[in-house]
Amino acid sequence: MELIIQLNRKEKKEAEKYRNIILKSCEIALSFLDKKEKSFSVLLTDNQEIKKLNKKYRNGDYPTDVLAFPYGEKSSSYIGDIVISLHKAKEQAITYKEELKNELARLVIHGILHLLGETDTTSKSKKKMWDKQEKILSLLKREKF
Repeated sequence: MELIIQLNRKEKKEAEKYRNIILKSCEIALSFLDKKEKSFSVLLTDNQEIKKLNKKYRNGDYPTDVLAFPYGEKSSSYIGDIVISLHKAKEQAITYKEELKNELARLVIHGILHLLGETDTTSKSKKKMWDKQEKILSLLKREKF
């Protein structure tokens, strides 16, 4: 696995604290999915930046928690890019009464699943994807990251 972690310059100092959580989430997810040879990037940013990306690429004029941009070449080991709003992760951690590291891990895992072709556009595909996501997160929590 090759992982590129990018930090929005406004978030850089704070986001650096979460590098190990991101790495461990990626390792566990790719191992569980038997895709250890895959590589991708993760960008931690703020609500303002992710809102711009969401509007430009998904026609959503609001800040979202995670965006995934699959590379599209099936034969490539590089599978795409994940963008996560650190602000949105914090908001959701409070809402769901979850530790921030767990919410951040969930968003990383969610992004990886999208990069690998999982969808959550129907109730059936959403259940399948979210079941996988939570299974991977439970494995990660057992690691006491």
